Amino acid sequence: MATPMRQIACETQRCLARLHLLLPPSPPSLAPPPPQPLALCTLDIQAQLAQLGCSTPTIETLVCLFERTQRSFRQACVDTHQRALVGLSGTCEDEGQYNAYAEAVTAAWVERYEKGLHRAKEEILAEVAVARDRASALLAGSEGRGNFSAEVVAVLERA
Repeated sequence: MATPMRQIACETQRCLARLHLLLPPSPPSLAPPPPQPLALCTLDIQAQLAQLGCSTPTIETLVCLFERTQRSFRQACVDTHQRALVGLSGTCEDEGQYNAYAEAVTAAWVERYEKGLHRAKEEILAEVAVARDRASALLAGSEGRGNFSAEVVAVLERA
């Protein structure tokens, strides 16, 4: 007698587990928002690289690398921010509530972007400083000519 009851319970459980598939998805309370541009800053590392003693070709290469990093990071932030706003619009019932949350989400994304961008800048400049110090040590130790610019490019290409 326990076996038929167990089968009935299992079949009932299986039917209940599929029940949500039969229901139509609930429409979002608000229409998805139009894309909102983020006010994202850009940073320049050219002056700091010159202060560290980089050659002009090295500065150009590192500036190009950093600009590419900024563009990629910016696009990732914009895409993720937009997806977050679309998801948020599906959970809010009125526009005032949505606007308040959207403003908070946007401020958080801008702050994350700026912190991440400054962190990337500091990491690149730190790598350059380490490469400069290593090249200086080689120059002092071997009395030969160190190649600081080649050292910087090699270190950053490995990173």
